[in-house]
Amino acid sequence: KHHAFHSVVIDSLSSIILLTPWAGVYEFLQRLTATVRHYQGLGWFVLYRNLLEGSRSEIVKSVMDAVFDMKQEEDRYLLRLEGFLEIKNRDWIPYTFTQRSFELAGTIEMDRIGISKL
Repeated sequence: KHHAFHSVVIDSLSSIILLTPWAGVYEFLQRLTATVRHYQGLGWFVLYRNLLEGSRSEIVKSVMDAVFDMKQEEDRYLLRLEGFLEIKNRDWIPYTFTQRSFELAGTIEMDRIGISKL
């Protein structure tokens, strides 16, 4: 059946990485991201960095087009966007959330705002 839009969500990529030899994980990611791009889809991959060696999380990021990087420092939640060409700043931005809302406490400076049809 033909659909206008395709999405892939993997929660958690960390589990796959911990349970599978690294070479197989990397090949799987390359093939999956290439397939998602081919069908002009959207892939969301959740990765818990604290479970991986630093270099491996960087390698995973290299396969992705963009990254929403999130962390918690004490009672503060922070977000950083990487890989989006229009974004000028790469700083950590504080955010808050509830079950019904998500609010940025800072700003994301962009060169332009693009709108695409789905």
